Amino acid sequence: MRVIHHRGFPGFDLESHCRDLSGVELVGVDTPDEMAALAGTADAVMCNGAGYTEAVARACAQPDGRLRWIQFLSTGIETAERFGVPQRCVVTNASSVWAPAVAEHAVAMMLALKRGVQWLERDRLARRWDRKALLAHLGTLDGAQVGILGFGGIGAAIAQRLAGFGVTIHGFARSDRAKPGADVMHAIGALCDVAPRLDILCSALPLTPATRHIVDAKVLACLKPHAYVVNVGRGLTMDEAALAHCLAEGRLAGAALDVFETEPLPETSPLWDMANVILSPHVAAYDGPSGWQRLGRLCRANILRFQAGEPLSDEVIIRSLA
Repeated sequence: MRVIHHRGFPGFDLESHCRDLSGVELVGVDTPDEMAALAGTADAVMCNGAGYTEAVARACAQPDGRLRWIQFLSTGIETAERFGVPQRCVVTNASSVWAPAVAEHAVAMMLALKRGVQWLERDRLARRWDRKALLAHLGTLDGAQVGILGFGGIGAAIAQRLAGFGVTIHGFARSDRAKPGADVMHAIGALCDVAPRLDILCSALPLTPATRHIVDAKVLACLKPHAYVVNVGRGLTMDEAALAHCLAEGRLAGAALDVFETEPLPETSPLWDMANVILSPHVAAYDGPSGWQRLGRLCRANILRFQAGEPLSDEVIIRSLA
């Protein structure tokens, strides 16, 4: 079994997890061009979403190639949807690897918004306390109605971590079929109908043509003025200009964003200057060495499953097939 893998994650060493596996040849590459040159000789390729370029997709789809499995080292698989994958290939991502950290980051942002951490930081930097003004911004998660857009691995992990806070979880997915962790599930098309009930709307959505700007001005207008918006999914799932406009007009209490339409966030964005906004630079998934260990264990386990002809972990369905 020949595995071509991208060594693009500093700190991640696939060989250290898999060098003892019998019948496995690991070939590391440093660039997408190198991967494209070798993909046709592989049984499996492993790369992150950004590394799956159009050239790599073409190489993977060679009709005489032996490729049967594509392992994304990221949660996001937008490039697979865009450029397609061979019909003969199983596709897996690493959602289970990154879900714990993303979920904790999302909950941390919710707690920070509800407990006014951004206002506390403003006062700390000014070296003064405005206690009366601060009291107007303090709330609690207890009793809150929280909507989680996208109820896959990350959405479910967010719900799991919110379970002890006394919230009601509204999950949103393609259908309203019941899922563990959600008090009630909704089809994503019902978002505007449910939004007026929500105190927090948290997006963990991947980016697809169907989810682009799914949180738009219409959805934002349906939220209550005291509601908060959190995004740990993909920046382009949210209409950033519409969100900034609502925040500036006081039609939302605040927002916490880890992802943006353009990354890094441009210096000209009005979000930088908004006191009721918490920003982080697309770091929600990262938790240091423990994340690399989880990723290594996932890749190793999936190689063993592939060799044994067993179902792979974190399999995803790609709608664009080469």
